[in-house]
Amino acid sequence: MNKTVLITGGSGFLGSKVSVLLKEKGFSIICLSRKPADTINNIFHWDPKQGIIDDLSDLNIDIVLHLAGENVGDGLWTKKKVLRLRESRIKGTQLIVDSLRKWEKLPELFLCSSAIGFYGGRGDVELDEQAGKGAGFFSDLCDEWEGIAQSAESDSTRVICLRTGIVLDANDGPLKKMTLPFKFFVGGKVGSGDQYMSWIHIVDWVNALSFCILNENIIGPVNMVSPEPVINSEFTKCLAKVLNRPALFPVPRFILKSLPNKMGQELFLNSAKVIPQKLLKHGFQFKFTTITSSLKNLLIK
Repeated sequence: MNKTVLITGGSGFLGSKVSVLLKEKGFSIICLSRKPADTINNIFHWDPKQGIIDDLSDLNIDIVLHLAGENVGDGLWTKKKVLRLRESRIKGTQLIVDSLRKWEKLPELFLCSSAIGFYGGRGDVELDEQAGKGAGFFSDLCDEWEGIAQSAESDSTRVICLRTGIVLDANDGPLKKMTLPFKFFVGGKVGSGDQYMSWIHIVDWVNALSFCILNENIIGPVNMVSPEPVINSEFTKCLAKVLNRPALFPVPRFILKSLPNKMGQELFLNSAKVIPQKLLKHGFQFKFTTITSSLKNLLIK
């Protein structure tokens, strides 16, 4: 596969793993970084906050994979944090879209990160890609974010918005934080534990992204989640069993509700039963379909 992929967020949790897979499949990788450019190693500079980006028009880029953005779960949602969450996604995506529009040769595919936060809290209603947006800060942000990405669509450029759920990996991301209290024997369910968690094993996420790149019939939003969402109490019970720890200390709802700017509600208490209908329709085969098999694979050495 002799194609060139431009990646933002290439050194991050997901980007670093995707880069390895794409290189193995024969793609050439170019990265955009906020660090100084190193063109010998195919690293170019950008600064979304300042609206600065190197001229990439002569690099013959076939695919743009935009994964960069402020980490949602890193730190409290103070006013400054909320502003960074929004600006990193809106300004960054707009800068990429404006830049690629100037290229003489438009990319054949633009993949933009998004999140299942688009759906908000919807209880036990099954949500496929046809479901509308929910309510709340992050739902509004995802909607605006995807709107900018979709504006890059043309006769030459296919656009995919990757609505990602909780990506499970033993060494990084949410699961690493989730396991910590259990290791100290103070783990438990979150709130009532009735809220749905839509998750995906890191291997399936990376393979699903590759599947989207290679399948030209996939366009628009794609739910990057397992076909088997679970409620928090079930997830907690399974995690405790795999770690051989008790699950006796629930996180009280009132503590999460006290977090600033509805962070607790949107990140921990909202229930989103998301189904990867588009991936299933196009024949993607998940390697890890149950939370038990995923956690055992990741945590039992």
